[in-house]
Amino acid sequence: MQLHELYIRNNNRRYRVALEDILLVESSNNYCRIHTTAKKSHLVRRPLEDLADKLPAEAFIRIHKSYIIGRSHIQFFEGYNVQVNDKRLPIGRAYYNELMKSMVVF
Repeated sequence: MQLHELYIRNNNRRYRVALEDILLVESSNNYCRIHTTAKKSHLVRRPLEDLADKLPAEAFIRIHKSYIIGRSHIQFFEGYNVQVNDKRLPIGRAYYNELMKSMVVF
């Protein structure tokens, strides 16, 4: 079964977030903030490792100990930085080679 959406719990509600709408996931200790194309963010109480295991590798890639990004939302790379929408994010040295191997560059 392929995952197409996440449901994020907030109080008694569960909000549907389509995977294609996720720009990036940002970690802060045991919490993650999921940023979407609708310029909304959702705070979840989960470590980044949990989300990394659940998100499909063909659609998302880890670029830093604190960031996972949606591949379809990458605008450009510049040195050890990547632009995703209006955010410039660092690429961790431990993740750089894996990221470059997974991209088709001409």
